[in-house]
Amino acid sequence: MNTKQSNYWLLHLAFWLLYILVQSLVYMNFYEFETIKVVRETGEEIVERTVFPDTFLISMWVQFLELPGKLLAVYLHLWILLETYLFRQRFGQYFIGLALVLLFANFIQSFLLLFLPVPRFMYDNQVPQFISTTRSLQYIFTCIAVVGVTGALEVLRHYYQELTRRQEVEKQHIATELQLLKAQIHPHFFFNTLNSLYGLALEQSEHTPASILRLSELMNFVLYEAKAKDVPLQREMEIIEDYIALEKLRYGERVQIAINKSGSLTEWRIPGLLLLPFVENAFKHGVSPETGQAWLNLSLQAEPKQLKWVVENSIGTSTKPNQSPGLGLENVRRRLELLYPDQHRLEILEEEDVFMVVLELNQ
Repeated sequence: MNTKQSNYWLLHLAFWLLYILVQSLVYMNFYEFETIKVVRETGEEIVERTVFPDTFLISMWVQFLELPGKLLAVYLHLWILLETYLFRQRFGQYFIGLALVLLFANFIQSFLLLFLPVPRFMYDNQVPQFISTTRSLQYIFTCIAVVGVTGALEVLRHYYQELTRRQEVEKQHIATELQLLKAQIHPHFFFNTLNSLYGLALEQSEHTPASILRLSELMNFVLYEAKAKDVPLQREMEIIEDYIALEKLRYGERVQIAINKSGSLTEWRIPGLLLLPFVENAFKHGVSPETGQAWLNLSLQAEPKQLKWVVENSIGTSTKPNQSPGLGLENVRRRLELLYPDQHRLEILEEEDVFMVVLELNQ
C-alpha cells in the first residue's frame, strides 16, 4: 500500500472515529435510565439514575453496533452511485439507487444485530426493537444524514479536482500555443533578416561581415535567451536596436529612424520578442516597398505600472491599400491575449501616409 492509499484510509478512519464520538455525545441522553430500589428495613424508595460516563459508554456501544449498515450505505454511495450515476448526470437512476442502498443497508444491519451483543433495552417483550418499522425508519434517517455529509464532501472534492484538472489542461494548452507562436516567430524573424543580408551580399557591401556578426547576436538571443519566461526590457531594446542597425546597413540614408526611450526600463521584464515584431512589420510593409525616402519612429515609455510602445512608419504610394499587416502582428496579438488578458491595449491605426501601432501593457 503506497503513501497515498495509506493517507486515504487514515483519513476515513479518523472521520468514522470522530463520527462515533460526536454521535455518542449527542445521543447519550437517550440512554439515561432510572432504577427504583426499595430499602427492606424502611420501605423507602431510592431512585438511581445512570449518569456520564455510563450513558456515554452505552451510547458509544449502540453507535458501534449500528455502524456496519452505515458503512455499507456510505461506501456503496461513494464508490458506485456517485461515480456511476450522479457524476454522469443520471439523476433518476441515482435517486432510485440511493433508495435501494438505504433499504439494503437497513436490512443488513437488522440481520447482523441478530448475532451481535445487543443491549437489553433494545428489546421490547423479548422482541428486538431494531427489526420494527419505527426502528428501521429511524435507522434509515440516520443513514441519510451520514450519507449526505460524506456525499457532499466527495462532490466538493470531485469538482475541485475537475476544476484543477481543467485549469491544468488550459495552462498546458496556453503553454503549447505560446510555444507554437514562438516557433512561428523564429523562422519569420530569420527570413526577414536573411533577406537583408542577401541584399548586402548582392551589393558586395563591406558591411556584410558586420551584419553577419549582428545576426549571430540576434540568433543567440532568439534561440537561447528568448526561451525564458521573460527577459529584461532593456535587453529586448538592445536586440531591437541591433536589428535596426542591421536594416540600416541595407537601406542606408533612404530611411530616417528615430528612437525615443523614457522612464525606467530596468524595472520591467517582458516576454522575449514581444516588441520586435512591430519593428519587423514596419520595415517589411513600410520601408521595404518604398523606392524613395521613408521614415520610422519608435517611442518607448516605461512607467512603474504601465508600458507604452508606439511604432510609426511611413506609407508610400508603392504600398498597396489595405495591405495585410502580416504574420508578425497577428502573432503578437494572440500572444498578448494569452499573456496579458485584460492587461493590455493594442491599437493599429492606418492613415493615408502613416501606419501606427500603439501597445500599452499594465502590471
